[in-house]
Amino acid sequence: MRNNERGSALVLVMFVALLLTILGLAVLGATMGGAQRTETRENDVQSLHLAQKGLDEAVAYIQTKLDGRKDIDPDHMEDEIKDIVEEVTNKIVGVSNGVSTKLTGAIGKIKSITYEEQSVEKYKYYINISAEAAVNGVQRELRQKIVIDTYPDFLKYAFGSEATLTLNGAPILHGNIYAGQELNVRDTALYTYKGLAPPEIKTQYPRVELLKGVTGATSTEPPPEVHVQSLESIKYSGNGVVDAVVNKNNASIILPNILGVNKEQVFIKPQKKFIQINVEESFFDKVEEATGRAGSKSEIKQAFEQKRLGDYLSSRLTNLPDANPPIAEPVLPNNPTEEQKDIYKLEYSEYLEKVKEHQNKLLKAREESAIYNGNLLIDGIDYQQLTFSDDAKAGTLPNKPKWLIVNGDLEINNYSSENTNFLEIQANILVTGNVIIKGQVQFNSTMFVLGQTTVEDAVIRGLGDKELVLISKGNVLINRIDAFRNETAQMKAFFYTDNDADLYGVGSIFWLNGGFFAKGNLTVNAVLGKVKEPLDPALGFDFENQDENRYTLGHRFRIDYNQEIFTHQQSSLPRVQQINVTVGPLELVSH
Repeated sequence: MRNNERGSALVLVMFVALLLTILGLAVLGATMGGAQRTETRENDVQSLHLAQKGLDEAVAYIQTKLDGRKDIDPDHMEDEIKDIVEEVTNKIVGVSNGVSTKLTGAIGKIKSITYEEQSVEKYKYYINISAEAAVNGVQRELRQKIVIDTYPDFLKYAFGSEATLTLNGAPILHGNIYAGQELNVRDTALYTYKGLAPPEIKTQYPRVELLKGVTGATSTEPPPEVHVQSLESIKYSGNGVVDAVVNKNNASIILPNILGVNKEQVFIKPQKKFIQINVEESFFDKVEEATGRAGSKSEIKQAFEQKRLGDYLSSRLTNLPDANPPIAEPVLPNNPTEEQKDIYKLEYSEYLEKVKEHQNKLLKAREESAIYNGNLLIDGIDYQQLTFSDDAKAGTLPNKPKWLIVNGDLEINNYSSENTNFLEIQANILVTGNVIIKGQVQFNSTMFVLGQTTVEDAVIRGLGDKELVLISKGNVLINRIDAFRNETAQMKAFFYTDNDADLYGVGSIFWLNGGFFAKGNLTVNAVLGKVKEPLDPALGFDFENQDENRYTLGHRFRIDYNQEIFTHQQSSLPRVQQINVTVGPLELVSH
Protein backbone atom coordinates (compact mmCIF):
# COMPACT_ATOMS: atom_id res chain seq x y z
CA MET A 1 0.00 0.00 0.00
CA ARG A 2 1.24 3.37 -0.87
CA ASN A 3 1.98 5.92 1.86
CA ASN A 4 -0.62 8.36 0.57
CA GLU A 5 -3.29 5.58 0.62
CA ARG A 6 -2.42 4.74 4.21
CA GLY A 7 -2.91 8.43 5.10
CA SER A 8 -6.35 8.60 3.49
CA ALA A 9 -7.43 5.42 5.26
CA LEU A 10 -6.46 6.99 8.56
CA VAL A 11 -8.54 10.07 7.78
CA LEU A 12 -11.50 7.89 6.82
CA VAL A 13 -11.22 5.88 10.03
CA MET A 14 -11.01 9.06 12.09
CA PHE A 15 -14.03 10.52 10.24
CA VAL A 16 -16.11 7.40 10.83
CA ALA A 17 -15.06 7.39 14.49
CA LEU A 18 -16.09 11.05 14.80
CA LEU A 19 -19.40 10.34 13.08
CA LEU A 20 -20.11 7.42 15.38
CA THR A 21 -19.17 9.54 18.38
CA ILE A 22 -21.60 12.28 17.27
CA LEU A 23 -24.32 9.72 16.69
CA GLY A 24 -23.64 8.15 20.04
CA LEU A 25 -23.79 11.48 21.78
CA ALA A 26 -27.03 12.29 19.95
CA VAL A 27 -28.56 8.98 20.99
CA LEU A 28 -27.32 9.47 24.53
CA GLY A 29 -28.74 13.03 24.57
CA ALA A 30 -32.04 11.86 23.18
CA THR A 31 -32.17 9.08 25.74
CA MET A 32 -31.37 11.42 28.58
CA GLY A 33 -33.83 14.03 27.22
CA GLY A 34 -36.53 11.42 26.88
CA ALA A 35 -35.91 10.24 30.40
CA GLN A 36 -36.04 13.81 31.62
CA ARG A 37 -39.25 14.48 29.68
CA THR A 38 -40.72 11.29 31.06
CA GLU A 39 -39.80 12.35 34.55
CA THR A 40 -41.25 15.83 33.94
CA ARG A 41 -44.43 14.30 32.57
CA GLU A 42 -44.70 12.02 35.58
CA ASN A 43 -44.21 15.03 37.85
CA ASP A 44 -46.86 16.88 35.84
CA VAL A 45 -49.38 14.04 36.21
CA GLN A 46 -48.55 13.59 39.87
CA SER A 47 -48.95 17.30 40.55
CA LEU A 48 -52.35 17.27 38.82
CA HIS A 49 -53.43 14.26 40.86
CA LEU A 50 -52.19 15.90 44.04
CA ALA A 51 -54.06 19.13 43.24
CA GLN A 52 -57.19 17.11 42.48
CA LYS A 53 -56.78 15.29 45.78
CA GLY A 54 -56.70 18.68 47.46
CA LEU A 55 -59.98 19.66 45.81
CA ASP A 56 -61.53 16.32 46.79
CA GLU A 57 -60.51 16.81 50.42
CA ALA A 58 -61.93 20.34 50.47
CA VAL A 59 -65.20 19.23 48.86
CA ALA A 60 -65.51 16.34 51.32
CA TYR A 61 -64.88 18.71 54.22
CA ILE A 62 -67.66 21.03 53.06
CA GLN A 63 -70.05 18.15 52.38
CA THR A 64 -69.59 16.79 55.90
CA LYS A 65 -70.74 20.18 57.17
CA LEU A 66 -73.91 19.99 55.05
CA ASP A 67 -74.82 16.29 54.93
CA GLY A 68 -77.63 15.13 57.15
CA ARG A 69 -78.81 18.63 57.98
CA LYS A 70 -82.47 18.69 59.02
CA ASP A 71 -82.60 22.19 60.47
CA ILE A 72 -82.51 24.03 57.16
CA ASP A 73 -83.59 27.66 57.33
CA PRO A 74 -83.87 28.90 53.72
CA ASP A 75 -83.94 32.54 54.80
CA HIS A 76 -80.51 32.21 56.43
CA MET A 77 -78.96 29.60 54.14
CA GLU A 78 -76.60 32.07 52.52
CA ASP A 79 -75.24 33.24 55.88
CA GLU A 80 -74.71 29.63 57.00
CA ILE A 81 -72.79 28.76 53.84
CA LYS A 82 -70.61 31.84 54.24
CA ASP A 83 -69.85 30.75 57.80
CA ILE A 84 -68.88 27.27 56.56
CA VAL A 85 -66.61 28.79 53.90
CA GLU A 86 -64.92 30.94 56.57
CA GLU A 87 -64.49 27.97 58.91
CA VAL A 88 -63.03 25.73 56.20
CA THR A 89 -60.79 28.54 54.96
CA ASN A 90 -59.33 29.12 58.42
CA LYS A 91 -58.69 25.42 58.86
CA ILE A 92 -57.16 24.22 55.61
CA VAL A 93 -56.50 27.07 53.16
CA GLY A 94 -52.86 28.01 52.60
CA VAL A 95 -51.46 25.24 54.80
CA SER A 96 -48.24 23.98 53.20
CA ASN A 97 -48.49 20.22 52.69
CA GLY A 98 -52.08 20.56 53.83
CA VAL A 99 -52.94 17.92 51.24
CA SER A 100 -51.86 14.50 52.45
CA THR A 101 -49.26 12.79 50.23
CA LYS A 102 -46.37 10.31 50.48
CA LEU A 103 -44.63 11.61 47.35
CA THR A 104 -41.03 12.75 47.81
CA GLY A 105 -40.49 16.40 46.88
CA ALA A 106 -44.23 17.06 46.68
CA ILE A 107 -46.15 20.01 48.15
CA GLY A 108 -49.91 20.41 47.95
CA LYS A 109 -52.31 22.93 49.44
CA ILE A 110 -55.76 24.46 49.12
CA LYS A 111 -55.12 27.88 47.62
CA SER A 112 -58.55 29.43 48.18
CA ILE A 113 -62.20 28.74 49.05
CA THR A 114 -64.55 31.59 48.21
CA TYR A 115 -68.28 32.20 48.21
CA GLU A 116 -69.50 33.55 44.88
CA GLU A 117 -72.14 36.26 45.22
CA GLN A 118 -75.10 35.83 42.85
CA SER A 119 -77.38 38.66 41.77
CA VAL A 120 -79.78 36.57 39.66
CA GLU A 121 -79.78 32.90 40.65
CA LYS A 122 -80.81 33.44 44.24
CA TYR A 123 -81.96 29.86 44.57
CA LYS A 124 -78.39 28.55 44.22
CA TYR A 125 -75.26 29.06 46.26
CA TYR A 126 -71.79 28.77 44.72
CA ILE A 127 -68.47 27.95 46.33
CA ASN A 128 -65.26 28.16 44.28
CA ILE A 129 -62.29 26.04 45.38
CA SER A 130 -58.75 26.34 44.08
CA ALA A 131 -55.91 23.90 44.88
CA GLU A 132 -52.28 23.86 43.77
CA ALA A 133 -49.53 21.28 43.95
CA ALA A 134 -45.87 21.04 43.00
CA VAL A 135 -43.90 17.83 42.46
CA ASN A 136 -40.14 18.26 41.96
CA GLY A 137 -40.65 21.79 40.71
CA VAL A 138 -43.57 21.05 38.34
CA GLN A 139 -46.51 23.15 39.57
CA ARG A 140 -50.19 22.87 38.61
CA GLU A 141 -53.38 24.59 39.81
CA LEU A 142 -56.92 23.24 39.55
CA ARG A 143 -60.24 24.77 40.50
CA GLN A 144 -63.74 23.46 40.93
CA LYS A 145 -67.20 24.89 41.65
CA ILE A 146 -69.67 23.52 44.20
CA VAL A 147 -73.36 24.32 43.67
CA ILE A 148 -75.67 24.10 46.70
CA ASP A 149 -79.46 24.37 46.83
CA THR A 150 -82.44 23.15 48.86
CA TYR A 151 -85.03 22.81 46.10
CA PRO A 152 -86.43 19.55 44.69
CA ASP A 153 -84.81 18.47 41.45
CA PHE A 154 -87.94 18.54 39.28
CA LEU A 155 -87.86 22.35 39.17
CA LYS A 156 -84.52 22.21 37.34
CA TYR A 157 -85.87 20.42 34.26
CA ALA A 158 -87.90 21.60 31.29
CA PHE A 159 -89.51 18.17 30.99
CA GLY A 160 -89.22 14.92 32.83
CA SER A 161 -90.51 12.01 34.84
CA GLU A 162 -89.34 10.09 37.88
CA ALA A 163 -90.64 6.99 36.08
CA THR A 164 -90.68 6.41 32.29
CA LEU A 165 -90.49 9.35 29.90
CA THR A 166 -91.91 8.64 26.44
CA LEU A 167 -91.42 11.07 23.56
CA ASN A 168 -93.59 10.06 20.61
CA GLY A 169 -93.11 12.14 17.49
CA ALA A 170 -91.70 15.63 17.19
CA PRO A 171 -91.86 17.73 20.37
CA ILE A 172 -89.14 20.33 20.81
CA LEU A 173 -87.78 20.75 24.33
CA HIS A 174 -85.61 23.74 25.16
CA GLY A 175 -83.85 22.78 28.37
CA ASN A 176 -82.70 19.76 30.36
CA ILE A 177 -84.83 16.60 30.55
CA TYR A 178 -84.89 13.70 33.03
CA ALA A 179 -86.02 10.07 32.92
CA GLY A 180 -86.03 8.21 36.24
CA GLN A 181 -86.48 4.79 34.62
CA GLU A 182 -86.53 4.58 30.82
CA LEU A 183 -86.44 7.17 28.06
CA ASN A 184 -88.43 5.90 25.08
CA VAL A 185 -88.21 7.77 21.78
CA ARG A 186 -90.25 7.18 18.61
CA ASP A 187 -90.72 9.01 15.31
CA THR A 188 -94.49 8.35 15.29
CA ALA A 189 -97.30 9.96 17.28
CA LEU A 190 -100.53 8.48 18.61
CA TYR A 191 -103.84 10.23 19.26
CA THR A 192 -107.58 9.69 19.58
CA TYR A 193 -110.38 11.71 18.01
CA LYS A 194 -114.04 11.50 18.97
CA GLY A 195 -113.44 8.23 20.73
CA LEU A 196 -111.62 6.68 17.79
CA ALA A 197 -107.92 5.85 17.50
CA PRO A 198 -106.84 6.56 13.92
CA PRO A 199 -103.59 5.10 12.56
CA GLU A 200 -100.44 6.51 14.13
CA ILE A 201 -98.85 9.32 12.17
CA LYS A 202 -95.26 9.04 10.92
CA THR A 203 -93.41 12.25 11.68
CA GLN A 204 -89.91 13.09 12.97
CA TYR A 205 -87.93 12.38 16.12
CA PRO A 206 -87.98 14.84 19.07
CA ARG A 207 -85.34 17.49 19.61
CA VAL A 208 -83.69 18.67 22.83
CA GLU A 209 -82.11 22.05 22.20
CA LEU A 210 -81.02 25.32 23.74
CA LEU A 211 -82.98 28.22 22.35
CA LYS A 212 -81.12 31.51 22.46
CA GLY A 213 -83.31 34.37 23.53
CA VAL A 214 -86.00 32.45 25.44
CA THR A 215 -86.57 33.27 29.10
CA GLY A 216 -83.51 32.29 31.08
CA ALA A 217 -81.37 31.36 28.05
CA THR A 218 -78.13 33.15 27.17
CA SER A 219 -75.47 32.65 24.56
CA THR A 220 -73.04 31.58 27.28
CA GLU A 221 -75.16 28.72 28.59
CA PRO A 222 -74.02 25.17 27.93
CA PRO A 223 -76.11 22.95 25.67
CA PRO A 224 -79.06 21.19 27.34
CA GLU A 225 -78.53 17.89 29.13
CA VAL A 226 -80.36 14.58 29.01
CA HIS A 227 -80.29 12.93 32.44
CA VAL A 228 -80.96 9.18 32.45
CA GLN A 229 -80.16 6.05 34.46
CA SER A 230 -77.75 4.68 31.84
CA LEU A 231 -77.18 4.82 28.10
CA GLU A 232 -78.96 1.49 27.84
CA SER A 233 -82.08 3.00 29.45
CA ILE A 234 -82.60 5.02 26.24
CA LYS A 235 -84.67 3.05 23.72
CA TYR A 236 -85.80 4.13 20.28
CA SER A 237 -88.15 2.94 17.56
CA GLY A 238 -88.53 3.98 13.94
CA ASN A 239 -87.70 3.02 10.37
CA GLY A 240 -88.42 -0.64 11.05
CA VAL A 241 -86.52 -0.69 14.36
CA VAL A 242 -88.49 -1.44 17.53
CA ASP A 243 -87.17 -0.73 21.04
CA ALA A 244 -83.53 -0.66 20.00
CA VAL A 245 -81.11 0.20 22.80
CA VAL A 246 -78.52 2.97 22.83
CA ASN A 247 -75.08 1.86 24.04
CA LYS A 248 -71.55 3.25 24.19
CA ASN A 249 -70.75 1.86 20.75
CA ASN A 250 -73.63 3.44 18.83
CA ALA A 251 -74.40 6.48 21.00
CA SER A 252 -72.36 8.94 18.93
CA ILE A 253 -74.38 8.03 15.84
CA ILE A 254 -77.83 7.37 17.30
CA LEU A 255 -78.27 10.22 19.81
CA PRO A 256 -77.94 13.11 17.30
CA ASN A 257 -80.55 11.38 15.15
CA ILE A 258 -83.19 10.56 17.77
CA LEU A 259 -82.78 13.49 20.20
CA GLY A 260 -80.56 16.04 18.50
CA VAL A 261 -77.90 15.76 21.23
CA ASN A 262 -74.33 14.53 21.38
CA LYS A 263 -73.11 11.74 23.61
CA GLU A 264 -71.39 14.35 25.80
CA GLN A 265 -74.82 15.87 26.61
CA VAL A 266 -76.07 12.65 28.22
CA PHE A 267 -75.47 12.36 31.96
CA ILE A 268 -76.17 9.61 34.46
CA LYS A 269 -78.44 10.83 37.30
CA PRO A 270 -79.34 7.83 39.52
CA GLN A 271 -82.81 7.79 41.04
CA LYS A 272 -81.38 7.63 44.54
CA LYS A 273 -79.70 11.00 43.98
CA PHE A 274 -82.88 12.64 42.69
CA ILE A 275 -84.21 15.08 45.32
CA GLN A 276 -87.95 14.38 45.48
CA ILE A 277 -90.93 16.32 46.75
CA ASN A 278 -93.79 15.16 48.96
CA VAL A 279 -96.73 17.31 47.83
CA GLU A 280 -98.86 16.66 50.88
CA GLU A 281 -96.04 17.38 53.33
CA SER A 282 -95.15 20.55 51.41
CA PHE A 283 -98.82 21.57 51.53
CA PHE A 284 -98.92 21.29 55.32
CA ASP A 285 -95.60 23.11 55.61
CA LYS A 286 -97.18 26.06 53.82
CA VAL A 287 -100.37 25.91 55.92
CA GLU A 288 -98.18 26.10 59.02
CA GLU A 289 -96.40 29.07 57.46
CA ALA A 290 -99.76 30.75 56.81
CA THR A 291 -100.84 30.41 60.45
CA GLY A 292 -97.56 31.86 61.70
CA ARG A 293 -97.49 29.21 64.43
CA ALA A 294 -94.22 27.28 64.23
CA GLY A 295 -94.53 23.67 65.33
CA SER A 296 -98.24 23.42 64.54
CA LYS A 297 -97.84 21.11 61.53
CA SER A 298 -98.88 17.94 63.41
CA GLU A 299 -102.05 19.69 64.65
CA ILE A 300 -102.84 20.83 61.11
CA LYS A 301 -102.41 17.34 59.68
CA GLN A 302 -104.60 15.87 62.38
CA ALA A 303 -107.31 18.45 61.71
CA PHE A 304 -107.17 17.69 58.00
CA GLU A 305 -107.41 13.93 58.54
CA GLN A 306 -110.41 14.47 60.84
CA LYS A 307 -112.07 16.73 58.23
CA ARG A 308 -112.06 19.76 60.51
CA LEU A 309 -109.31 21.79 58.87
CA GLY A 310 -111.78 24.59 58.15
CA ASP A 311 -112.79 24.88 61.80
CA TYR A 312 -109.18 24.69 62.94
CA LEU A 313 -108.02 27.47 60.60
CA SER A 314 -111.13 29.66 60.92
CA SER A 315 -110.17 30.53 64.47
CA ARG A 316 -106.62 31.45 63.41
CA LEU A 317 -107.01 33.22 60.05
CA THR A 318 -109.26 35.78 58.41
CA ASN A 319 -112.34 34.10 56.97
CA LEU A 320 -113.42 34.94 53.44
CA PRO A 321 -115.77 36.07 52.02
CA ASP A 322 -118.05 37.06 54.91
CA ALA A 323 -115.59 38.63 57.34
CA ASN A 324 -117.04 41.79 58.90
CA PRO A 325 -119.86 42.66 56.45
CA PRO A 326 -119.97 46.45 56.00
CA ILE A 327 -123.64 46.80 56.91
CA ALA A 328 -126.27 44.75 58.67
CA GLU A 329 -128.52 42.60 56.54
CA PRO A 330 -131.99 44.21 56.22
CA VAL A 331 -134.85 42.44 57.94
CA LEU A 332 -138.35 42.09 56.55
CA PRO A 333 -140.99 42.95 59.20
CA ASN A 334 -143.66 40.47 60.19
CA ASN A 335 -146.82 40.78 58.11
CA PRO A 336 -145.21 43.36 55.83
CA THR A 337 -147.19 45.70 53.65
CA GLU A 338 -146.55 45.87 49.93
CA GLU A 339 -144.69 49.12 50.46
CA GLN A 340 -142.47 47.47 53.10
CA LYS A 341 -141.78 44.57 50.72
CA ASP A 342 -140.70 46.99 47.99
CA ILE A 343 -138.43 48.85 50.44
CA TYR A 344 -136.95 45.55 51.64
CA LYS A 345 -136.17 44.43 48.07
CA LEU A 346 -134.40 47.71 47.40
CA GLU A 347 -132.44 47.61 50.68
CA TYR A 348 -131.52 43.96 50.19
CA SER A 349 -130.28 44.66 46.65
CA GLU A 350 -128.15 47.50 47.99
CA TYR A 351 -126.92 45.24 50.78
CA LEU A 352 -125.79 42.57 48.28
CA GLU A 353 -123.95 45.16 46.22
CA LYS A 354 -122.09 46.42 49.31
CA VAL A 355 -121.26 42.87 50.39
CA LYS A 356 -119.98 42.07 46.90
CA GLU A 357 -117.88 45.23 46.88
CA HIS A 358 -116.52 44.38 50.30
CA GLN A 359 -115.74 40.81 49.32
CA ASN A 360 -113.86 41.96 46.25
CA LYS A 361 -111.84 44.31 48.43
CA LEU A 362 -110.97 41.36 50.63
CA LEU A 363 -109.46 39.66 47.57
CA LYS A 364 -107.55 42.73 46.43
CA ALA A 365 -104.06 43.74 47.63
CA ARG A 366 -104.31 41.50 50.67
CA GLU A 367 -101.66 41.76 53.38
CA GLU A 368 -102.47 38.73 55.55
CA SER A 369 -103.17 35.03 55.06
CA ALA A 370 -106.81 33.97 54.89
CA ILE A 371 -109.06 30.92 54.52
CA TYR A 372 -112.08 30.38 52.28
CA ASN A 373 -114.28 27.52 53.46
CA GLY A 374 -116.13 26.08 50.50
CA ASN A 375 -115.78 26.12 46.71
CA LEU A 376 -114.41 29.43 45.42
CA LEU A 377 -115.24 30.76 41.95
CA ILE A 378 -113.21 33.68 40.63
CA ASP A 379 -114.84 34.61 37.33
CA GLY A 380 -114.32 38.34 36.89
CA ILE A 381 -117.94 38.96 37.89
CA ASP A 382 -118.62 38.06 41.52
CA TYR A 383 -114.90 38.03 42.23
CA GLN A 384 -112.94 40.13 39.78
CA GLN A 385 -109.41 39.32 40.89
CA LEU A 386 -107.29 37.73 43.59
CA THR A 387 -104.24 39.74 44.55
CA PHE A 388 -101.91 39.98 47.51
CA SER A 389 -99.58 42.93 47.87
CA ASP A 390 -96.07 42.48 46.50
CA ASP A 391 -94.60 42.20 50.00
CA ALA A 392 -97.25 39.73 51.17
CA LYS A 393 -96.82 37.57 48.05
CA ALA A 394 -93.03 37.54 48.17
CA GLY A 395 -92.72 37.29 51.94
CA THR A 396 -90.31 40.21 52.18
CA LEU A 397 -87.97 39.55 55.09
CA PRO A 398 -88.34 39.24 58.01
CA ASN A 399 -91.91 38.19 57.22
CA LYS A 400 -93.06 34.93 55.65
CA PRO A 401 -95.11 34.82 52.43
CA LYS A 402 -98.88 35.01 52.90
CA TRP A 403 -101.30 32.36 51.62
CA LEU A 404 -104.94 31.98 50.64
CA ILE A 405 -106.18 28.56 51.74
CA VAL A 406 -109.21 27.30 49.82
CA ASN A 407 -110.82 24.53 51.84
CA GLY A 408 -112.67 23.13 48.84
CA ASP A 409 -112.43 23.49 45.05
CA LEU A 410 -111.05 26.52 43.24
CA GLU A 411 -112.29 27.53 39.80
CA ILE A 412 -110.69 30.43 37.96
CA ASN A 413 -112.94 30.99 34.96
CA ASN A 414 -112.55 33.95 32.66
CA TYR A 415 -113.84 32.18 29.58
CA SER A 416 -116.11 34.50 27.64
CA SER A 417 -116.08 35.51 23.99
CA GLU A 418 -117.21 38.98 25.05
CA ASN A 419 -114.51 39.48 27.70
CA THR A 420 -111.09 40.41 26.33
CA ASN A 421 -109.66 41.44 29.72
CA PHE A 422 -107.31 39.16 31.63
CA LEU A 423 -108.22 38.17 35.17
CA GLU A 424 -105.34 38.87 37.58
CA ILE A 425 -104.11 36.35 40.14
CA GLN A 426 -101.20 37.39 42.36
CA ALA A 427 -101.21 35.04 45.30
CA ASN A 428 -99.77 31.97 46.96
CA ILE A 429 -102.66 29.51 47.04
CA LEU A 430 -103.31 26.22 48.86
CA VAL A 431 -106.29 24.17 47.65
CA THR A 432 -107.56 21.08 49.47
CA GLY A 433 -109.83 20.11 46.54
CA ASN A 434 -109.61 20.40 42.76
CA VAL A 435 -108.56 23.32 40.56
CA ILE A 436 -110.04 24.38 37.22
CA ILE A 437 -108.50 27.16 35.12
CA LYS A 438 -110.33 28.48 32.04
CA GLY A 439 -109.99 31.51 29.80
CA GLN A 440 -107.63 34.45 29.99
CA VAL A 441 -105.71 34.70 33.24
CA GLN A 442 -102.51 36.47 34.28
CA PHE A 443 -100.59 34.78 37.09
CA ASN A 444 -97.93 35.59 39.60
CA SER A 445 -98.63 32.58 41.74
CA THR A 446 -97.41 29.41 43.38
CA MET A 447 -100.23 26.94 43.92
CA PHE A 448 -100.35 23.61 45.80
CA VAL A 449 -103.34 21.40 44.99
CA LEU A 450 -104.27 18.23 46.88
CA GLY A 451 -106.87 17.24 44.27
CA GLN A 452 -106.59 17.19 40.49
CA THR A 453 -106.00 20.10 38.12
CA THR A 454 -107.77 20.84 34.85
CA VAL A 455 -106.56 23.57 32.50
CA GLU A 456 -109.15 23.93 29.73
CA ASP A 457 -108.70 26.23 26.76
CA ALA A 458 -106.80 28.65 28.97
CA VAL A 459 -104.57 31.52 27.92
CA ILE A 460 -102.13 31.80 30.82
CA ARG A 461 -99.86 34.81 30.84
CA GLY A 462 -97.45 36.12 33.39
CA LEU A 463 -98.53 39.01 35.57
CA GLY A 464 -95.76 41.49 34.95
CA ASP A 465 -92.79 39.26 34.14
CA LYS A 466 -93.88 36.51 36.56
CA GLU A 467 -95.60 33.14 36.04
CA LEU A 468 -97.68 30.29 37.51
CA VAL A 469 -96.08 27.35 39.29
CA LEU A 470 -98.75 24.70 39.97
CA ILE A 471 -97.93 21.59 42.00
CA SER A 472 -100.72 19.03 42.01
CA LYS A 473 -101.02 15.82 44.02
CA GLY A 474 -103.68 14.64 41.58
CA ASN A 475 -103.66 14.49 37.78
CA VAL A 476 -102.91 17.54 35.66
CA LEU A 477 -105.10 17.57 32.55
CA ILE A 478 -104.42 20.26 29.96
CA ASN A 479 -107.03 20.49 27.19
CA ARG A 480 -107.27 22.91 24.34
CA ILE A 481 -110.58 23.03 22.52
CA ASP A 482 -109.29 25.43 19.83
CA ALA A 483 -107.91 22.53 17.78
CA PHE A 484 -107.10 23.00 14.10
CA ARG A 485 -106.65 26.76 14.46
CA ASN A 486 -102.93 26.09 14.00
CA GLU A 487 -101.91 28.91 16.30
CA THR A 488 -101.88 29.47 20.03
CA ALA A 489 -100.28 31.67 22.64
CA GLN A 490 -97.77 30.16 25.00
CA MET A 491 -98.78 29.42 28.57
CA LYS A 492 -96.34 30.86 31.06
CA ALA A 493 -96.49 28.12 33.67
CA PHE A 494 -94.68 25.19 35.25
CA PHE A 495 -96.79 22.12 36.13
CA TYR A 496 -95.99 19.18 38.39
CA THR A 497 -98.14 16.13 39.11
CA ASP A 498 -97.68 13.23 41.52
CA ASN A 499 -99.35 10.95 38.93
CA ASP A 500 -98.98 9.89 35.31
CA ALA A 501 -99.58 12.44 32.56
CA ASP A 502 -100.31 12.33 28.82
CA LEU A 503 -99.83 15.46 26.74
CA TYR A 504 -100.62 16.12 23.07
CA GLY A 505 -99.50 18.47 20.37
CA VAL A 506 -101.42 16.88 17.51
CA GLY A 507 -104.84 18.44 16.87
CA SER A 508 -104.08 21.44 19.07
CA ILE A 509 -100.85 23.28 19.78
CA PHE A 510 -99.20 22.93 23.20
CA TRP A 511 -96.63 25.58 24.10
CA LEU A 512 -95.31 26.10 27.64
CA ASN A 513 -92.87 28.72 28.81
CA GLY A 514 -91.97 26.99 32.05
CA GLY A 515 -91.93 23.21 32.22
CA PHE A 516 -93.82 20.01 32.98
CA PHE A 517 -92.79 17.19 35.31
CA ALA A 518 -94.52 14.01 36.50
CA LYS A 519 -93.70 11.69 39.35
CA GLY A 520 -95.35 8.90 37.37
CA ASN A 521 -95.00 8.08 33.67
CA LEU A 522 -95.01 11.06 31.31
CA THR A 523 -95.93 10.63 27.64
CA VAL A 524 -96.11 13.24 24.89
CA ASN A 525 -97.40 12.77 21.35
CA ALA A 526 -96.61 15.51 18.86
CA VAL A 527 -96.41 16.27 15.15
CA LEU A 528 -95.33 19.21 13.01
CA GLY A 529 -96.99 21.85 10.90
CA LYS A 530 -100.66 22.48 10.12
CA VAL A 531 -103.38 19.94 10.79
CA LYS A 532 -106.89 19.86 9.31
CA GLU A 533 -110.01 18.38 10.81
CA PRO A 534 -111.10 15.20 8.98
CA LEU A 535 -114.48 14.70 7.34
CA ASP A 536 -114.45 11.13 8.64
CA PRO A 537 -113.00 10.71 12.17
CA ALA A 538 -112.03 7.12 11.37
CA LEU A 539 -109.61 8.34 8.68
CA GLY A 540 -107.63 10.50 11.07
CA PHE A 541 -106.42 14.06 10.77
CA ASP A 542 -105.11 15.59 7.56
CA PHE A 543 -101.43 16.33 8.20
CA GLU A 544 -98.94 18.33 6.19
CA ASN A 545 -95.90 16.49 4.88
CA GLN A 546 -94.12 15.48 8.07
CA ASP A 547 -90.84 14.89 6.21
CA GLU A 548 -90.29 18.58 5.48
CA ASN A 549 -87.96 20.82 7.43
CA ARG A 550 -89.30 20.94 10.99
CA TYR A 551 -88.49 24.62 11.39
CA THR A 552 -90.46 25.44 8.25
CA LEU A 553 -93.46 23.43 9.42
CA GLY A 554 -93.28 24.52 13.05
CA HIS A 555 -93.69 22.49 16.23
CA ARG A 556 -97.08 21.69 17.68
CA PHE A 557 -95.56 20.79 21.04
CA ARG A 558 -92.94 23.05 22.55
CA ILE A 559 -91.43 23.59 26.00
CA ASP A 560 -89.22 26.60 26.74
CA TYR A 561 -87.67 26.17 30.18
CA ASN A 562 -87.98 29.19 32.48
CA GLN A 563 -85.38 29.18 35.23
CA GLU A 564 -86.58 32.55 36.49
CA ILE A 565 -89.23 30.76 38.54
CA PHE A 566 -86.58 30.39 41.25
CA THR A 567 -86.14 34.13 41.47
CA HIS A 568 -89.80 35.06 41.05
CA GLN A 569 -91.38 32.38 43.26
CA GLN A 570 -88.50 31.39 45.52
CA SER A 571 -90.17 32.23 48.85
CA SER A 572 -93.19 30.01 48.14
CA LEU A 573 -91.59 27.14 46.24
CA PRO A 574 -91.37 23.74 47.93
CA ARG A 575 -88.24 23.07 49.93
CA VAL A 576 -86.77 19.73 50.85
CA GLN A 577 -85.32 18.67 54.17
CA GLN A 578 -81.91 17.99 52.72
CA ILE A 579 -79.24 19.95 50.94
CA ASN A 580 -78.40 19.18 47.34
CA VAL A 581 -74.65 19.46 46.65
CA THR A 582 -73.44 19.28 43.05
CA VAL A 583 -69.73 19.29 42.19
CA GLY A 584 -68.75 20.83 38.88
CA PRO A 585 -66.01 19.72 36.46
CA LEU A 586 -62.31 20.24 37.11
CA GLU A 587 -60.65 23.24 35.46
CA LEU A 588 -56.91 23.63 34.86
CA VAL A 589 -55.69 27.15 35.61
CA SER A 590 -53.13 28.41 33.13
CA HIS A 591 -50.30 30.58 34.40
